[in-house]
Amino acid sequence: MKRPMLVIGIATAVSCALLVSLKRGVVALPIFSALALFFFFITKKDWKKHVIIPTVCFAILLTFISFTSYNKIKIAPLTQYDNTQQDICGKIITTPKIKSNYLIFTIKADKIDTHNTNTQINVSIPYDKFKIIPKLYDYISIGDATLRIDKNEDYTYDFYGFSDGVILNATGDYS
Repeated sequence: MKRPMLVIGIATAVSCALLVSLKRGVVALPIFSALALFFFFITKKDWKKHVIIPTVCFAILLTFISFTSYNKIKIAPLTQYDNTQQDICGKIITTPKIKSNYLIFTIKADKIDTHNTNTQINVSIPYDKFKIIPKLYDYISIGDATLRIDKNEDYTYDFYGFSDGVILNATGDYS
C-alpha cells in the first residue's frame, strides 16, 4: 500500500460522517461489517497482499471506539440536565457580548445544582436583568437556569456544536 495515511484518513472521515449523521441502529451495520471483514482478512494466510481492507476496517473500528468513548465520558453525563431547571455557578471564560438585548458568554461551571462538575456552558441572559455587567473571569451564579442541549431536526444531539467543548446552553436569571 503506497499511502496508508490517506486511506486511514478517508476511512476515518467517512466513519465520522456516518456516526454523526445516522442513528445508532443504522450505524451498527457498517461497524459490525467492518469488524467481520477485519477478522476475516487478518485470519487469511496472504493478508499482507490485501492489507488495504484490514487497514480501512481498523480505521473504522478505531473511529467508532473513539466516538463512543467521547459520547460516554463527555456527553452522556450531561444529558441528565437536558430541559431541566438548575442553579449553576462558575467562572466566565469568554468576554460577555450583547446580542439582541441578551448578554451572551460562556462559563466554566463548577456546580450544577448540588453536583460538582467541570463543564462549559453557553449562557444567554436578558441584558436588563443585570445591575452590574459581569466581566471576564468573574464568578457568577445563575438561579433556575433552563439547561438544554442543542438538537437537530431529528431530535438527536447536534454533534457539530460540540466541537468547541460546549455541550449545554443555559438561559436564566442572574443572581
